[in-house]
Amino acid sequence: MDHMLHMLTVRQRQCDLDIKNLILEFNKNRKISRRVQQVSESIRNSQTNSANSPSLGHYRKASGGFIDKLNPKDLDAIIAEITLMHSRVTG
Repeated sequence: MDHMLHMLTVRQRQCDLDIKNLILEFNKNRKISRRVQQVSESIRNSQTNSANSPSLGHYRKASGGFIDKLNPKDLDAIIAEITLMHSRVTG
């Protein structure tokens, strides 16, 4: 019985490690942290500068430089992927 418990513990650790690596690769390949930053900056920009924000292309940051606008279809696809992963884990 102890041997079986040990095997399950080892398998669970490996599964946890594999899932962690999968999520890290997903985040890297989909540039999740960059997109979160873009969404945050877009929200801040729209709150402070809504009348002056162009609707296409890119917009000027208050600190200088430009930020590319997010493509809603790209975000929608990523949200759909995350939703699917979540439903498979919880369902």
